[in-house]
Amino acid sequence: MRRSAEAKHLLADLNSELAESVVAAGQALVWSAAESAVIDAAANAVDRKVWFSRQLDKAETITARLAISVEIRLLEAHIARLLKQVRTDLPQAQRQPGPMSTTSRRASKAATSRWRGHEAGS
Repeated sequence: MRRSAEAKHLLADLNSELAESVVAAGQALVWSAAESAVIDAAANAVDRKVWFSRQLDKAETITARLAISVEIRLLEAHIARLLKQVRTDLPQAQRQPGPMSTTSRRASKAATSRWRGHEAGS
């Protein structure tokens, strides 16, 4: 199936984001099978959206224009949901933790002291 220019642009953007993560991680990262399937489904939805957009320009009746515009909005929501499933950033375990705030440091110290106190009392 031929991809629309918009779908090709989406695929290129996702691949470039993954490439940026590869540089940041310093190791090879690839799409998982599930991510590949979701990305393919998103590209297919973009293709359908482009097709419906062209049909909207050709539609002559208000009823047809309304039905097509509803379909376009549904496809846009579908694409957004699909893209939320794709992670192009580093996995949480590989991210460098940022500096802790004063509040976080105090909370961590308090929690540690409670646990240590609990262990000593047992």
